[in-house]
Amino acid sequence: MTTFRPLSSFEKKILTQSLNDQRNGTIFSSTYSKSLSRENDADWHSDEVTLGTNSSKDDSRLTLPLIATTLKRLIKSQPALFATVNEEWEFEPLKQLKTSDIVNVIEFETIKDKEVNCHWGVPPPYLLRHAFNKTRFVPGSNKPLWTLYVIDEALLVFHGHDVLFDIFSAANFHKLFLKELNEISTVTHSEDRILFDVNDINLSELKFPKSIYDSAKLHLPAMTPQIFHKQTQSFFKSIYYNTLKRPFGYLTNQTSLSSSVSATQLKKYNDILNAHTSLCGTTVFGIVNNQRFNYLKSIVNQEHICLRSFICGIAMICLKPLVKDFSGTIVFTIPINLRNHLGLGGSLGLFFKELRVECPLSLIDDELSANEFLTNSNDNEDNDDEFNERLMEYQFNKVTKHVSGFIMAKLRSWEKNGFNDDDIRRMKYDNDDDFHIQNSRTKLIQINDVSDISLSMNGDDKSFKIVSTGFTSSINRPTLMSLSYTYCEEMGLNICIHYPDSYNLESFVECFESFIE
Repeated sequence: MTTFRPLSSFEKKILTQSLNDQRNGTIFSSTYSKSLSRENDADWHSDEVTLGTNSSKDDSRLTLPLIATTLKRLIKSQPALFATVNEEWEFEPLKQLKTSDIVNVIEFETIKDKEVNCHWGVPPPYLLRHAFNKTRFVPGSNKPLWTLYVIDEALLVFHGHDVLFDIFSAANFHKLFLKELNEISTVTHSEDRILFDVNDINLSELKFPKSIYDSAKLHLPAMTPQIFHKQTQSFFKSIYYNTLKRPFGYLTNQTSLSSSVSATQLKKYNDILNAHTSLCGTTVFGIVNNQRFNYLKSIVNQEHICLRSFICGIAMICLKPLVKDFSGTIVFTIPINLRNHLGLGGSLGLFFKELRVECPLSLIDDELSANEFLTNSNDNEDNDDEFNERLMEYQFNKVTKHVSGFIMAKLRSWEKNGFNDDDIRRMKYDNDDDFHIQNSRTKLIQINDVSDISLSMNGDDKSFKIVSTGFTSSINRPTLMSLSYTYCEEMGLNICIHYPDSYNLESFVECFESFIE
């Protein structure tokens, strides 16, 4: 059988982690519709909706034949979508793909059921838990590295394996699917159960995604530093009164529910399906509507704020009331999309660099910060509330400057050293379990930003459009939480806070929400 190529060292590391129940991909959902007008959120719990049944126009729904026709066109042009991993740990093409190999259909009897389970176009929690905790890929199984859930003929949920689909690939899948969906004829929908047959294509004419982690150095253009400057006092006044003055509980000392598994020895394949692990914790999705998001973007643009640094700053400030000991460290793991730098556009595959930004909790320690703040500002404010507001602003400024400066230093190092820099070596060779053991006082927070990937397409009223999106990745120790966000023109910014069930972070979620609002 013809193979594409062996797995690279980094891809082998990822597959090993997957087999050891340490990760299980990314789930990215999008709602497709031909109408941009959405029902008022207040209508979804009405009696009429409760009693109503699903009754949209046939041509505006993603029927199974329509999905099959779109997938047939898409799969044959994207080798990543008909690839698997054999027992020799090589990527190879599948001989055939059936609809049942990929597509899982979920239907609800009423619109009420649909809205309760899939409000704002995000996947229901039970689906996330099933996909992350119950589905596993085994090399040599002749199974694809992705699957698709179709909910109520409107919501498509893509689940891609980490070995071939990074978070940006998950977003790009929907971009590619939408393009093919709007190019097919409305009268040629396929009832064929066969989506792909290797005999119908010429493999030599297709390019399978290469591994960039074992390649030569990559030189990137220099970037302008994005440093956070002083923010308006009224902005922080609202944050202070609505969040930090409220009483909070404390972070529990429990560890994740994920079982402790040695990464030095692979499990037997027949044990994998019976493993009791939790790669899906508590997920909270929220929407920043366009009006609010545009306001926040205006602040970002005016003050030269890096959005990732801004989110890191929010996370640190919202964690402050939960921290007992400020001698520890928060490490933000931030994947950076390399496709534009490599001229790969909206391609599938693994084309990212992960940065790890260490933020000492001392940056948000009031005792240390107050002395620095008074020394630097000569502020002798008598009003405690106003002083605390300005102190929080000072801490937020420090965190954002620290994160931005670190990111810029790492990108400059990468521009100079290419794939021989420390971050790439860490991605390829470091053992994450060793990191957890050696840094027991350190917690990881994933910042997953795909907001720069546009999922909109210019089209007429007869074209399908993506009207809402949401995503998250699997989570395990030593990750405290992940913050994943994506942007859709119709809905706005969708943010998912994902944390292990053993952590009590409801107060953090409330604080984060108030901060954004």
